[in-house]
Amino acid sequence: MKHGLLILYLVAFALLGCDKPSEPAGKIGSQAMQKDQPAASAPVALWSPEYKDKTVKECIQLATRDMNTEGVRRCKCVMEKASTTMTEQQFKTIGTDPAVKESIRQIGLACK
Repeated sequence: MKHGLLILYLVAFALLGCDKPSEPAGKIGSQAMQKDQPAASAPVALWSPEYKDKTVKECIQLATRDMNTEGVRRCKCVMEKASTTMTEQQFKTIGTDPAVKESIRQIGLACK
């Protein structure tokens, strides 16, 4: 449990400073049109469904406890992207591997 909590704190730390300004009205309309277009096949998850679900829930609990409503959305985004770009084992090294920590930070920036 300590390892999981450390991971969540590091993910939350990586998400800090990734504040999202509001979208211009024109951009919102183009996003709605993009959603109507058929998407390419979804990326394959490299995490077990159980681990992904547990990690997302813990991250959301942390964000909720801190009353960070934007963090709740970003937890889902970061974990979704992380689960398709690195293995569970790689993600679990976030506390000791600076490259993994940087990857999560970059994913957090992309989840604006």
